[in-house]
Amino acid sequence: MKISEFSVKNSLFVNLLSIFIIVAGIIAVVTLNKEIFPNVTFDIVHVQTIYPGATVSDVERFITTPIEKEIKKVDYVEEVRSTSVDNLSTIYIKIDPDAANKSKVVNDIQRAVDNVKDLPEEAKDPVVEEIQMKQIAIIEVAITGDIDEFKLQQYAESLENMLLDLDEVAEIGRRGWRDREIWIEVDPEKLKSYYLSISEIMEALNKRNISMPGGILRGDEKEFNIRTVGEFHTAQEIEEVVIRANDVGNWLKIKDVATVKDAFEEESTVTRSFGGKTINLIVIKKERADAVKLVKKVKEVVASFQKTAKDKLTVYTLNDLSIYLTRRLNFLKYNGMLAI
Repeated sequence: MKISEFSVKNSLFVNLLSIFIIVAGIIAVVTLNKEIFPNVTFDIVHVQTIYPGATVSDVERFITTPIEKEIKKVDYVEEVRSTSVDNLSTIYIKIDPDAANKSKVVNDIQRAVDNVKDLPEEAKDPVVEEIQMKQIAIIEVAITGDIDEFKLQQYAESLENMLLDLDEVAEIGRRGWRDREIWIEVDPEKLKSYYLSISEIMEALNKRNISMPGGILRGDEKEFNIRTVGEFHTAQEIEEVVIRANDVGNWLKIKDVATVKDAFEEESTVTRSFGGKTINLIVIKKERADAVKLVKKVKEVVASFQKTAKDKLTVYTLNDLSIYLTRRLNFLKYNGMLAI
């Protein structure tokens, strides 16, 4: 029996089937998660290690080579490529496509990197990441205002916490953010007059800036954990650190030989908008989150934050990738209506 003949003889069934297909399509358009890019795994693991102040040869010798030796012991590693530059070691590991359990290979690489124990003390801990597109930066929020950088960071942190409360948000990246630093600028002439060396100042600071456990104090009925806490939090605390003292009561403090400033690390990149410095918060969605719904919630949070801010701030969104997704969906809906 031909399809046309079957359709004529069973018109009710064919009409019901057509209605079912149309309704199912509409439900799918409404309920399915909207994704800009498919989830892709590249079978590549990235290991990055920062070694401040190191030359290319030092990075190669003390960072890249020891890590490579441990990685080569891992099974199902197809290729290892590395790049060493000043202050930075980067290693790319390609996983064998035939590996049955690639997650186990990634974990083995992480353990191999952790087994490298003779890295320089100045080097940061190696960061191991699998390159994949499960979590995508979906929108960016910029905040700026005619206020000092300390206060701008406080506002940015407050907005970041509000965005992290959204269920669809995996993490928040930062751009234009500088970590806080306390600078101690020593006066060479005062060092000379007090017969003082830089190493003595460093030793005094190291002895004072500590946080370590001190054991357990047990009583008849209770136990107490003892901990020595003396970490610096303000520039004023550093100024009062004693370098030398004698039994007569003479004190030589940091503030007597140096100027202490509460500042930020040097800028490597500058982000500016509306004539002022901006801090950009990059919203990264979870793997199964709906991009369109997340962007809508982010914009609602931004509008609410803007209203409650006491200072005159400018908060706006940019790099909204959901625009392209919405455009594609509208085109799909138009084609669907045309087909109906």
